[in-house]
Amino acid sequence: MNNRLCTIEEALSKDVYERVDIKGKVYQKDDVKEKILIKEKPKYKVDAFIADQTETIKIVLWEDIISKVNIGKTYHFKNLTVHIFDDAKFLNTNEFTIIEEIEDMPDVNFNTPEMQEKILHGRVISALIKRSSSCIVCNASLKEISKEEDEITCDKCGMTTLASACDTKVVAQLVVKTADKKILKFTSFNDGIQSVLDLNNCQDSLNEIDIADLRKKIFDSGVMKMIIDKANQVIA
Repeated sequence: MNNRLCTIEEALSKDVYERVDIKGKVYQKDDVKEKILIKEKPKYKVDAFIADQTETIKIVLWEDIISKVNIGKTYHFKNLTVHIFDDAKFLNTNEFTIIEEIEDMPDVNFNTPEMQEKILHGRVISALIKRSSSCIVCNASLKEISKEEDEITCDKCGMTTLASACDTKVVAQLVVKTADKKILKFTSFNDGIQSVLDLNNCQDSLNEIDIADLRKKIFDSGVMKMIIDKANQVIA
């Protein structure tokens, strides 16, 4: 078998449907899972974006792979397929894709025009943070689960799940004051909020940390370099 490992820049020059292996750092990942019908069966996908020392590229995560990838982590992605949509190439995972977390990649190339548009310097000056259970299938927030309930049904996808198996979802509405004094509003989810805890070397879990303590850590972080999704007003 040939060695398929290449840089993102090299992957962008590959032919469509060619298989590649990539090492890259995840800097953005959609929070909402998109349901796609494939042969009349529902499948869920999430778009993420990775970068290395050369370039950036979108990678589509399917089904079980979604939960294996987190923002701020560096991975070795094995057995990806090159695809193209609207003249833009991206990487697609599949049932044979293997993902291994590897040592952090600190020198990723954030100097591309696309990345520069996503970087914002600012300080969070106001925050509303909510924590709830979420559906393990579609990631939608669930109504409050009482201690007496053994199972709960998601209003969005209709799946019924054991209450003990549900995930925890943290959603923060944040007001940011930028370096040029602008006041902007954003939303941030689990991975983005976790990155603030990592920045402060906090070992507390998002599942357990007191909301007031979490809010204080965000405020105390001061001016931060943030990666934002302007279209969706999300801090990744």
